[in-house]
Amino acid sequence: MALRPSQPLTVVPHTTVAEASQIMAAKREDCVLVIDEEQRLSGIFTAKDLAFRVVGQGIDARDVLIKDIMTENPICARQSSPATEALEIMVRRGFRHMPVLDEDGDILGILDITKCFYEAMEKVNLVTTMTDLSLNEHMRRLRNSTMLLKVCRLNGEEQFPSPSRC
Repeated sequence: MALRPSQPLTVVPHTTVAEASQIMAAKREDCVLVIDEEQRLSGIFTAKDLAFRVVGQGIDARDVLIKDIMTENPICARQSSPATEALEIMVRRGFRHMPVLDEDGDILGILDITKCFYEAMEKVNLVTTMTDLSLNEHMRRLRNSTMLLKVCRLNGEEQFPSPSRC
């Protein structure tokens, strides 16, 4: 299963937490990627960071910069990473968002664990459906073979006719 990252929201390090939070709220997203002047990833700021590192600590979001709260150098997936590997890392490490970079380190998007989970479940359902169809086809062939054997027995034969008699 290939990675299908969403288009990320981005901010610069000198954005206030209040401004970043307003951007997130306006776009109904749970995180922003923090980029440097060269458009390279320098950190990630999430709604969880807002809750625990700002509001939970009694800090005024208007008075603190993203660079002081963000998670620096977040773990990233590569474009070539299997989706199951990215999902496993997010579950094991306990985070909900993972940036996706291309082989040159440029930002391609952001993975959300909920979306990854649903995509994984869709794949499981597809495989299950395909397996069910395959099993149904095998059962149909088996029933046809059983019916053929019964016809052969009615004709006085104990086994299937040879291919040359077909």
